[in-house]
Amino acid sequence: MKLPAWSTCLLALLLAWPARAAEVPAELAGHVSGFEAAWSLSGFSEQATVIGLDGDRGPELLVGGPRGAATAPRLGDLSLLSLDGYARRRLTAQSGLVGLPALVGGLAVGAEAAGGCTFWFLSRRGLENTPRRWPAAEGGLVGPVILGDLVLLSSGPRVEAISRSLEALWTVELPVTVTVGLGVDTERAFAAGAGRLTALDLATGDEAWATELPTVPSSDLLVSAGVVIAALADGTIHGYDAETGDEVWVNQLAPATLSPHPALAGPWAIYSASTGQLTALDTATGEIGWQANGPGPLSSPTVGYGRVFVTTGDGRLAAVPFDANQETLLTEGRNAEGALVSLVGEPCLIDGRVYVAGSGGVLCAFNLVEATGASDWPLPGGGPNRAGHSLPAEAWPEPAAEEEPAAEEEPAVEEPAVEEPAEPTEPVAEPEPVEPPAEPAPVEPAPVEPPA
Repeated sequence: MKLPAWSTCLLALLLAWPARAAEVPAELAGHVSGFEAAWSLSGFSEQATVIGLDGDRGPELLVGGPRGAATAPRLGDLSLLSLDGYARRRLTAQSGLVGLPALVGGLAVGAEAAGGCTFWFLSRRGLENTPRRWPAAEGGLVGPVILGDLVLLSSGPRVEAISRSLEALWTVELPVTVTVGLGVDTERAFAAGAGRLTALDLATGDEAWATELPTVPSSDLLVSAGVVIAALADGTIHGYDAETGDEVWVNQLAPATLSPHPALAGPWAIYSASTGQLTALDTATGEIGWQANGPGPLSSPTVGYGRVFVTTGDGRLAAVPFDANQETLLTEGRNAEGALVSLVGEPCLIDGRVYVAGSGGVLCAFNLVEATGASDWPLPGGGPNRAGHSLPAEAWPEPAAEEEPAAEEEPAVEEPAVEEPAEPTEPVAEPEPVEPPAEPAPVEPAPVEPPA
């Protein structure tokens, strides 16, 4: 799995990524001097997404992605990996996953390619392999949002709230189809579709307000400091008062297709575009705080260590600094045999390392050399629906009564099923495959056979 000891750090000329910035917010300051290849692993979806899970045994990776309609369900639609690339669990979805799964505390929810979504309940030591499905009213389910015991889903014009125990709480039919990810604050959910932005009461689903949008939205909604931020297909980004729906600011960017998952980092909302432009807007005023340009189209951005991480149109990973006195870093991906891999996914930052998916279903990991500053996991300013990582373990809600049976299954099911390749490096898990070989046998078939 380990690549030869070579470094792929390439320093780009400042002219390739010209940047301009106001004073960089203190929480976004940092430094990285280079990339260094750590490992690569094959066998994932071509469009795999990678997010971080913060559990009791430390950070881990959750990797999911779609598969062809003709491909039968298989283990690996959703995989839980150690940060060193060892498989802990390989789980199955009915039709493969699209977009970023939602992951908070003891629950992972993924939108399926064929519509509907799959729920996996997490114990303190991993994910169970007995998924539960929630059918969508129609296809096109938009990425789910988890708020404590509340799960919000949208498909077509329908927005619904269900409990972690899969009990329907409320359902609302909007006059337009919801086309981007929901935004949330502590009191409301915000949904956007062609020409309309709607605020819904989280407790009841009642409409709090609705306002017209000039055109269709193009990126997930963001909510920060009482402002709902909507990026539209015409290149404009609008800020609306979360209490009233009144427009408080608008900024006209160059017409371009914006990436689906913007980043919320400190006081800035950060968008990447098909043209190669990166833009950070002040969430309170809409003013541009920082911009840079590179070879587009760019992936959705991830922020940390004083930089914005994106994959570029030429298949490389870029770390673009907020500080104009630092240089942009670029690196290429390679598979375990050393062949070049085109990096195409949204980067994921955890503990001084960046993970990104590439062509051929390859997942690449790079160490960040001499990295300082706050990372995106968790970076101040992120909301409950932060893309790219879970909430910290200390922020997990108290486990619901319905989840206790799943926790009782852990000793027999969780570790022996997938930790075989990781046993030499997981001292806690080593006894389990050796001591109770007879215990997993009666329990393990129940979660594994249904997907087959």
